[in-house]
Formats: sequence, structure tokens, C-alpha cells
Amino acid sequence: MPESIVLVDEKQYYLASEAIFCIARKLGGVFKMILVFKILPRQLTDHLYYFIAKNRFILGGPYDCCFLPEREHKNKFLD
Repeated sequence: MPESIVLVDEKQYYLASEAIFCIARKLGGVFKMILVFKILPRQLTDHLYYFIAKNRFILGGPYDCCFLPEREHKNKFLD
């Protein structure tokens, strides 16, 4: 898919569901519960990721404004 989340970590990059799993692992806590889906085939978890991404406004509602990172976190985002 051309539109996806991309996580760059050290010298590796992760796309779609693999990026979500890596982020959940790094966040820890309750977010680690997402890792239970890692037992499923990647094709299925990617399909689930794209389904949620495509329907995110239906699932969570539209946003009133765009997210802007705080100054100390701006260097972690691409321009």
C-alpha cells in the first residue's frame, strides 16, 4: 500500500502492522496487549491495519484540528 505508517528504528524500517507492533512493544504497558495479534499471519494483520486506517473516522470520529508536535518532539517528525 502506498499510504502507510512507517517507523524507522536504527537501521531498520517497519511498515503497517509491523510498525504498530514495534511501537506497542516500545510503549509497553497496556499497549503490549496488541502483540497478541502478532501470532496471526502478517498478510492478515496488514489487512486489519489498512481496514482500521481506512475507517478511522467512522471508528473514532473526525478531528477538529491537525496534531502538531511540541517543540521538543519536532525533530522526531519528517517535514
